Amino acid sequence: MKILLFDDDKSTIDMLLSTIDWESLGFDDFAAVYSIAQAKADFIENGPADIMVCDIEAPGGTGLDLLRWVRENGYGTENIFLTNYDSFAFASEAIKLDCVEYILKMSPISDVENAVRRAINRVSVKNRLHAFEEKAEQEKTADASRAKDLPVFPEEQWTALLGEGEKGPLFQSIQSYLNELSAAGCADRTGLLRFSHAYLHMLVSALEQSGIAANIIFGEGSAVRLFSAALDSPFHMLQWADYSLGVTVRELAAAGGSAPVIEQIRNYLDSHFTEKISRGELASRYFLSQDYLSHAFSSRYGLTIPEYINRKRIGKAREVLDRGKNVTEAASEAGFDNISYFSTLFKKMTGESPSDYIRRVKNTMQS
Repeated sequence: MKILLFDDDKSTIDMLLSTIDWESLGFDDFAAVYSIAQAKADFIENGPADIMVCDIEAPGGTGLDLLRWVRENGYGTENIFLTNYDSFAFASEAIKLDCVEYILKMSPISDVENAVRRAINRVSVKNRLHAFEEKAEQEKTADASRAKDLPVFPEEQWTALLGEGEKGPLFQSIQSYLNELSAAGCADRTGLLRFSHAYLHMLVSALEQSGIAANIIFGEGSAVRLFSAALDSPFHMLQWADYSLGVTVRELAAAGGSAPVIEQIRNYLDSHFTEKISRGELASRYFLSQDYLSHAFSSRYGLTIPEYINRKRIGKAREVLDRGKNVTEAASEAGFDNISYFSTLFKKMTGESPSDYIRRVKNTMQS
């Protein structure tokens, strides 16, 4: 598996290479580039990377320009932005380009490593689907006349049942379909492969439309075993359907109604904004994909999650300063562990430095 690291700041790439054990994550091919031109050349000359970690601002264009070029050329590379720019416009555009993560450089290195792990899971799911598609294509012409006798896959009907959130009726319908497949003499590996491809596509589509990462289907150890045995017989396929359908129905139910979930997330942030909160932890807590979480939150409140947290923190800091405490105390109580960053953000959001704010408050009280 190949990873490409792109940043015009060499120290950032050196830090990533030295602090993350890439080989233990499964990478045996690395590329470190410092410009968009170098990144494009590596894609063309050495083949696309499975995962790319890149900055946004760079000489000769932006990381968004690079990702747009990757998508336009049909590369399925999973992308993680690592940037100093806490911008809603950038994050929104990144989501449109199917970016896995949008991480600020001030975040802990563990956030980057966890994002890479999630990207690896997405690559794994895509590879499984691709393998299915390839094998299905190879066996497509096995018996043309027999293929005409295959029962029609009832995708529209099953998608509707899935949307109702009731596993029982859908599972019974799947069982009846597999019985029809057997009665038609089409329950060999070729017939089961075709069924599995259509069935898995249905589940993945339903999950992704609700903002849930599709790799949740393979999240437990038993999933891979059941999935691997599914083509052995209709019975084994039914076992896989029972498991995967149960996971899908459960996750769709947990994520049902995006507005209440997003409100729960906002309430959680209101109570924990002084703590270190990563987007990955929030997504896991509420059973949402990180991309969907970011998009849904910003769409509802007009702010990215980091922007919302920063507003809450600066508001808290002002309250602390109003009580007569100093800058260090205000920063600490508001959840900042870097005074310089706190002062910069405070001035950016209020128009004055913390010290100027203290003087103004004192003068107001004395007058």
